[in-house]
Amino acid sequence: MAGIQTDKIRGLEVLISIDGTVVGGQRGASLSMSADELDITDKNTTGYKKYLVGLKEWSISCDGLVCAGEEGYDALFNAFIAGDIVQVQFKQKEGDFGYEGPMVIASMDFDAQYDDALTYSCELKGAGDLTKVGAGA
Repeated sequence: MAGIQTDKIRGLEVLISIDGTVVGGQRGASLSMSADELDITDKNTTGYKKYLVGLKEWSISCDGLVCAGEEGYDALFNAFIAGDIVQVQFKQKEGDFGYEGPMVIASMDFDAQYDDALTYSCELKGAGDLTKVGAGA
């Protein structure tokens, strides 16, 4: 069909995995990357500041339904309790798009509303290099 773009990826297709196991109950996830900017502006700079890229960092925020006894959710929770560094993937379930690297689980929050399902949210922080996975890696 003309006009249909097949290279787009739905957010529904992207899952978080901990040490190779998909985290069950996941609803949302976001990957953030940033770098320090090193100001190298001096008195010879003419009108605009100048920068170099410093250290980089990355993190993943995710949330979902608490699935007690589900292998991926338990891996996430247990890694937080133990303070373990885990290999995390932010990856399309059927396809080549994705990123991965070692992470620590920096925080976990739970929300138990009387009129809704028990949910969690967590923040994972990169503990090493972020790399691309899939065919284009």
